[in-house]
Amino acid sequence: MTKLCICDIYPNCNGVFRCNKICGRQCPHFHFSTTKQRNSNENYPILSYPILSYPIRKLCLTLAAAGALVFAPSAAADCVKPQVSGYDLVGCLTEDLAWVRQNGSKYGFIDKTGKLVIPLQYDDAGSFSEGLAPVEQNGKWGFINKAGKVVIPIKYDNAQSFSEGLAWVKQNDKYGFINKAGKVVIPVQYDYADSFSEGLAKVQQNKKWGFIDKTGKLVIPLQYDDTYSFSKGLASVRQNDKWGFINKAGKVMIPLQYDVALSFSEGLALVGQNGKYGFIDKAGKVVIPIQYDYADDFKNGRAIVKQNGVGFFIDKQGRRLDIDLYAEECAHVYVGKAFTRSSMLFATNYQVLGFSTKTGRVTIRNLTIGGDKEVSCSYIPK
Repeated sequence: MTKLCICDIYPNCNGVFRCNKICGRQCPHFHFSTTKQRNSNENYPILSYPILSYPIRKLCLTLAAAGALVFAPSAAADCVKPQVSGYDLVGCLTEDLAWVRQNGSKYGFIDKTGKLVIPLQYDDAGSFSEGLAPVEQNGKWGFINKAGKVVIPIKYDNAQSFSEGLAWVKQNDKYGFINKAGKVVIPVQYDYADSFSEGLAKVQQNKKWGFIDKTGKLVIPLQYDDTYSFSKGLASVRQNDKWGFINKAGKVMIPLQYDVALSFSEGLALVGQNGKYGFIDKAGKVVIPIQYDYADDFKNGRAIVKQNGVGFFIDKQGRRLDIDLYAEECAHVYVGKAFTRSSMLFATNYQVLGFSTKTGRVTIRNLTIGGDKEVSCSYIPK
């Protein structure tokens, strides 16, 4: 397989990709802008995302006439896509079904054999969870079951997949929660809400965040400037520009002292201070020094870090691993608009890195940014 140079990013929102000679080849520099898809209608900038998260076997690049370059990592265990043709977008298999889109227009669902089991009739769709999937038609959202029957009316401005028996819905710019019978069980009153995790959901009102339980009771006051959902009994919260961790009773378990603090993953949480990154355990002890210029969460016992201009993997003891960085799997995105789940979008009017699927050769091409245009995937042969 042809090895391609992989470019890393610093955790900021507007900048230049700094490139490593990981594969012995210098990358071009990319000016970039990124958006994370919170739901189909609302996109917002993110501070950082790794270009690569997993050491795998394929490198996927996407080139479009508009000048887009896409690296799309995802965990194979978390995302399995049916190998089908005839669709421009294919989602992950969840509960044996995957959403698909055809000709940039309508969405439907296929089974794991690739058979279309729910017709291409929706303007947008989310993944199945707990037997139901959110779908959009004529600007409104509802839910269908696996037989394709609408079981919760298509009447909401937005909706998310069910989690722990409840799904958030949006109506008149406010968020609340419904159960699987379609009954509103938590009033549509919040400025924003996220899915339930470990029995609690984060909600926002008047620019402050707190947590509610499944009865709608506010169990952690609306007092934080930002927060992540609970993971392993702890949630990362921000107040007065500092991050720390609280438990489900709202007690501060790890002091709010960090510039950055992400959710725990595999027993460790990424934290940042003064532009450097490291990892703490659930007791708040720094177990991997805060010394890296960039770091990502642990996945499968490994994390990507960057130090002195070099990107590499480390294990949970902070030891450097001799593993090449490869990308994993293609995803479809919109140039300058949104990217799906774990993928990343790079748009540039400078050089972009391309390749030939027939020869596996690396090429450099000059492309020009256009408007929002769909791009598709290709693979480098093994």
